[in-house]
Amino acid sequence: MVVTTTVYINIQSQESISSISETRTYTDDSDMEAEQDTPNWQKRVDKDIVKKLKPKEVKKQEIINELFHTERTHVRNLKVLDKVFYQPMLQEAVLPRETVMYLFPNLPALVEEHGVLNTQMKKDKKTSHVIHNVGNLLLQREQEANPLCRRLPLRGIISTQMQRLTKYPLFIGQLLKYSQPNTDDYAQLDRALQCCKDLLEYVNQAVREADNRQRLHEISKKMDATPYERVTKGNPDEVNTSQIFHKLLYDSPLIWKLSRSKSLEMHAMLLEEYVVLLQKQDEKFILKFHSTSSAVGPLQGETSVNNNKRNTHSPIITLSTTLCRQVATSEYPRLHEPDVEVLPSFLKKKKKIVLFFIKIK
Repeated sequence: MVVTTTVYINIQSQESISSISETRTYTDDSDMEAEQDTPNWQKRVDKDIVKKLKPKEVKKQEIINELFHTERTHVRNLKVLDKVFYQPMLQEAVLPRETVMYLFPNLPALVEEHGVLNTQMKKDKKTSHVIHNVGNLLLQREQEANPLCRRLPLRGIISTQMQRLTKYPLFIGQLLKYSQPNTDDYAQLDRALQCCKDLLEYVNQAVREADNRQRLHEISKKMDATPYERVTKGNPDEVNTSQIFHKLLYDSPLIWKLSRSKSLEMHAMLLEEYVVLLQKQDEKFILKFHSTSSAVGPLQGETSVNNNKRNTHSPIITLSTTLCRQVATSEYPRLHEPDVEVLPSFLKKKKKIVLFFIKIK
């Protein structure tokens, strides 16, 4: 019933990104000999120079030293993946090319990108043992890395790269702490930090959307819509199930209180345009209508007030024609249009949720 959409974030095919020369060699490459432990930077600096540094500057040099070293070890790890696994698997056709690309997506591009940054860092270390300004270097790196990551497929950001991306804001935040305000370096570090955060938010959002697509696919495979379709067949006023499964924003178990004495264990899905209420039954999710009864006043000429009115509720609720209560048990509820940005956080706050929707036409 549901075909999942591809996980690609934007443009440029995997083949074109990975077309960077696949015959890279690392003979006499000093990065391959990088130590795992961060070396002591003070051992390569004259003691008299170190003594003249203020405590904040000493701390800043320690952070720069760790940043430069971990970038070098990151490049080493990427090159090991490339030399030991990626290139041999392609050359010897151990697996189909598409499978190798899937296992090591965009590895050549990542080796090149971080290799350039690592080379500049090593150059700075040779130029001066005490490095005062790194803001421009990091800002340039973030500005170049941001467009690259945005056009990669989501699966193109391999795990080692994801881990490295989370480290940059930590390093830059520490550098800002020990840098002099109102300087060019401080301003550049501040801009680089914002670029890092924007990129991480973009990647995290893409991950969330990919997870939701997978979750929606899993739920749709376990869903039985036969009861719903049996009732709605030929009725143009009801939503067709093929229309709803586009973008999942949030899903959660839910207790639907039908009356004072009756409640149902449901599973709610918040989509872009709909809320879908599925009844949990063993390993399946059943899409079906539900009925409730409510007491109504006596009809003309009658004295009894025990008349019950049967109400039928659709399990698919269109958000554009819905008003809801934030506090379902409020005596004087304030009705408003549902906010798809607020609903997920509201649902997360409660293990058992009483949800009322007032549907209007």
